[in-house]
Amino acid sequence: MSLQQLTERVYVYRGGVNMALIEAPDKRVILIDSGLDSGNARKALRPFFEKGCTLAAIINTHSHADHIGGNADLVKRTGCQVWAPARERPWILWPELEPTGLYGAAPPPALQVKFLQAQPTPEVQVLPPAPCRVTIAGVDLELIPTPGHALEQVAVAVDGVLVAADGLFMPEVIEKHPVIFMVNVADYLASLDRLEVRTERFVLPGHGDLIDRQTGEDPLPAILAANRANMEQMQVAVLAATAEPCPLEDVLYQVLAGLGKQAQSEAQYFLDRAAVSAHISRLMGTGKLSVEFRNGRRLLKA
Repeated sequence: MSLQQLTERVYVYRGGVNMALIEAPDKRVILIDSGLDSGNARKALRPFFEKGCTLAAIINTHSHADHIGGNADLVKRTGCQVWAPARERPWILWPELEPTGLYGAAPPPALQVKFLQAQPTPEVQVLPPAPCRVTIAGVDLELIPTPGHALEQVAVAVDGVLVAADGLFMPEVIEKHPVIFMVNVADYLASLDRLEVRTERFVLPGHGDLIDRQTGEDPLPAILAANRANMEQMQVAVLAATAEPCPLEDVLYQVLAGLGKQAQSEAQYFLDRAAVSAHISRLMGTGKLSVEFRNGRRLLKA
């Protein structure tokens, strides 16, 4: 993991969660996403601090704990502002909402872990609704709406670099984690369409390798196709699992089994359940799946 300069003022730091850094006027820096905790963010910021820069702002693309986990410590250390989309803001201010939403009630201790529940950020400024342009710390940025993985996730474009965050996933990430966490499948597919028409040379996903579109054949179309194929694969798997009426628990088990996966923890179980539920909602919305109650049991039927 090391800091890589892409343009005169844009840098990336790749780790478990990728981050982007922008040099702003007056020796200030903007950080896009802060990681699972502040450790990698502080490593990425160290070269800037050593030459007298200050952290002016953090932009959170969305509210998931692995993208906001460094906020609290960095705000305490630097006094920087934090910016996020309006519908992501409550989860950043009150991170217990993430495991509560997954569980549907006050979550058990196994879900109250930093991967699902970050430290609260003291204050969060609201980004204007995307698509739009916004100026933060003297830097003009373009915000692109990329909801689906999260309610109101945004991508950030600046100087030929598109910070896509979890608006798309690399094929190797999909292969390792085929049940992509999702809140709205239709929104995610529309977000992929928006990313497809972008012209930036560099695309930084939230996880995995930096995409350089000028080294040989443009890899972005194939990456987006892999994401669409995963959505289709999940829809087909849910329909196959519901050929006969069965409860959500059985649908989840059958979908995971078909992918050669098994939930091994409370956190993974509830993340996978939420993702499968997003696909169920999509299929209900398109009339391909229905619900019936039999002997008090809620059953899903294709």
